[in-house]
Amino acid sequence: MRNDGFDKLKKGTKTWHILLTIFIYHILSIYISSRKIEFLSKNSIRLDMILVLVIGVLIIASKINLKESSKKVIKLIKKHFSQIVIAIVLIIGVGDTVYNAVFCMKLIKEEASKIEQRYYSGMIDIYGRLINNLKEYDHSLYRTEMPVHLSANNGLIFGYNGMSYSSSTYSKSLYEFLRNIGSYGVYVHIKYNLEMTKAADMLLGIKYILVPPNTEFIKEYNVEYEDLFVENNVKIYRNPYYLALGYVVNKNIFDANTEEEKNQFEFQNEVIKKMSGIEENIYIPQKGKIDMSTSGISNNSFIYTKINDDAKLTYEFEVESEDDLYVNFVAVGGENCKLYINGEEKRTIFNDSDSEIIDLGKRKVGEKIKIELMLEKEEVILRDMSVYYEKEDILSKHYEKLKQNQVDMKQIDNRTFEGTINIKNDNEYVMFTIPYEKGFSITVDGEKVEYENLLNTFIGINLKEGEHKIVIKYMPDKIVLGSFATIIGIIFFAGFIIIKRNKR
Repeated sequence: MRNDGFDKLKKGTKTWHILLTIFIYHILSIYISSRKIEFLSKNSIRLDMILVLVIGVLIIASKINLKESSKKVIKLIKKHFSQIVIAIVLIIGVGDTVYNAVFCMKLIKEEASKIEQRYYSGMIDIYGRLINNLKEYDHSLYRTEMPVHLSANNGLIFGYNGMSYSSSTYSKSLYEFLRNIGSYGVYVHIKYNLEMTKAADMLLGIKYILVPPNTEFIKEYNVEYEDLFVENNVKIYRNPYYLALGYVVNKNIFDANTEEEKNQFEFQNEVIKKMSGIEENIYIPQKGKIDMSTSGISNNSFIYTKINDDAKLTYEFEVESEDDLYVNFVAVGGENCKLYINGEEKRTIFNDSDSEIIDLGKRKVGEKIKIELMLEKEEVILRDMSVYYEKEDILSKHYEKLKQNQVDMKQIDNRTFEGTINIKNDNEYVMFTIPYEKGFSITVDGEKVEYENLLNTFIGINLKEGEHKIVIKYMPDKIVLGSFATIIGIIFFAGFIIIKRNKR
């Protein structure tokens, strides 16, 4: 049985077309592979490069006429060469699909295996009731978070607004911003970190945090209405530094440098100072020293090499302030690394991200702290290890400034928000902690306005003095054009089928 489609491919495609396509594909693959894109597997890219090359060679080979031969095998191959090539290409395509499916299922299984089924279903019921109670109690627009990730998108299960989210459409700038303020980042999945700083919770408009039993929660937040919001020892804490999803920020926000590489604490200092206009740092470095006896230094990064089973990288310091202490690690290849504080194992780190922020809580001035890192792998690159304390009086100054003028917002439907604000001075900027992207339509007092990209992450608009009503609507960019193109494509395809049948 002849394959007309394949014969047309052989006759209509020039060899140089195939070679050029293979060349361009491999150049692009090499470029993408060289980029630091966390959710892409370099091995998968290399495998696809090989498969494309093999398919190209097979198509070129199918265009070559086999010489006459008396051998039956050669004659058989010549007669069925197109079918053989199609079968090989099909096997390669199916194999590639299966490989990618297995790779994805492996990731899902690793995530799902962390939670027992009975625990999972039980927590779904408990968290669901608590969220419903919370929604009945507080009708305003706010974000809620929890440290237990029952799925890649907890918010979709329970119907609450959060910052933990999994999407292949995450912009690089949003992904990096959220990681820079302490959230976990794996592939295309951003997770809330219970040990993120108070400033990070403030920045993201997180009002309530659900904390399960036997979970260490060091932040001094208050439990909200224990009789209503405590079930099976799951508690809801209210953030005292909560900001609405929209508020006035200082014009200095345009001077914030979010692209220069900084540790998480200096990044937050930079961003919040520019937002409030108050030039005081919330996070102050704590002096200490690293024991490099089992490490080497290369390219301004610490290369830790394991020389025996008990080898540890040690950071020691003497506490200089009674404020909350935080430590931040950034490492490559540090999976299942064990963290010890003063000889006691705290937990394993680098399981959800290559960047970890740990809340050490309040300590007495003069207390000696010893942080030890025990690694599973033979070698790890430790890019940063920094300890800072949080000046809560300075945090309060920034908060009091930013909370002065907030947008009273409410959600109308799945893609529409409304809000009112009274601008006290002319030419003020309002920032919404809504990720910036094309597709938003914003009106102020019924007139459409242009919105700007603040901090290379969020939406901002410029407003004049006075009372204003703001309406924000969202429609995915190019969805109308894409839908129109799909309809046109269907019409053309249907017309082609009808014409072809009539000719027969």
